[in-house]
Amino acid sequence: MDLSGLLALLDHPTLLSAAAARADAPHPVLAVPEGAKAAVLAALAGKAHGPLLVITGKADRALTVAEEIIAWLGQPNAVLRFPQLDLTPYERETPDPATAEQRLAVLQRLRAWQPGDPPLVVVAGARAVSERTTTPEAIAAASLELRLGMRLPLRELLAALERLGYRQEPLVEAPGQAARRGGIVDVFVPGTEHPVRIELLGDHVDSLRAFDPATQRTVGLLTDALITPAREAQVPVAAAAALRARLGFTAMQHGLRARFEEEIGRLAAGQESDPGFYAPFLSPALLFDHLPAGALVVLDEPADVTHLLDELDVQAAEARAALEAEGRI
Repeated sequence: MDLSGLLALLDHPTLLSAAAARADAPHPVLAVPEGAKAAVLAALAGKAHGPLLVITGKADRALTVAEEIIAWLGQPNAVLRFPQLDLTPYERETPDPATAEQRLAVLQRLRAWQPGDPPLVVVAGARAVSERTTTPEAIAAASLELRLGMRLPLRELLAALERLGYRQEPLVEAPGQAARRGGIVDVFVPGTEHPVRIELLGDHVDSLRAFDPATQRTVGLLTDALITPAREAQVPVAAAAALRARLGFTAMQHGLRARFEEEIGRLAAGQESDPGFYAPFLSPALLFDHLPAGALVVLDEPADVTHLLDELDVQAAEARAALEAEGRI
């Protein structure tokens, strides 16, 4: 359902203009009935000087709010949901690849946003915005810039894609995948609409083109392309070395201690590209750090957000105490 044609009815100085004017205040408050929230958020997104970040309590509430804003904006691609990783604190669990790719896509869209671009709304639950992520600077530093004619041996390109976290597949069908056929390498960068086909002639980039993964047909010729990470967590060697120096292993079980020491040692030596279990300890940023200037942050029911964050703090503290008592961390 597209309700965007009704947004003009909300453009009244006593509502949106006043709200926009108060957005520069430290903690502006706008009381809106539940049924009108999505409409007001959509209208605010159209007036904001940057992306709009809407923070809800639980994840299911974030999904509902996102769907409602889409109906009012009439632009599905303008509303992104930043999902939570759903990992148990201090446990060795692997993030769901689709979730990680969705989070990366949001970070890439925020990074690419420029003043004058169409409205962009990001909706996230409280847990999602509290989870650590990589920094904008780390994404930029890890990214690979391609240009027609540049020297790029195939082995270096494949090594870079592995380091950036791309999964090798026979064909690319989804973000985070790469495929190679001779001197042709396809890469689907998270947050982009089409994958990129890189054709090498010897050790040089001979052709760059965007293509439709369903038909394999070219949709556009490119003179350059930016290959950004397909893995949310990076491994800053200096941070890994600092973490190694801070950790104490004396209370751990002997077998586990050796495992931890070996793993963190490999990270500190730059021998691992995937931080795995250590990602939260090596990722210093939050979603807020990726917001461009002019972004507007809205809390949906602040009491619910605060309550959920308090619950997460208690759960994490209890999990850590139990694992420390067992000598597992």
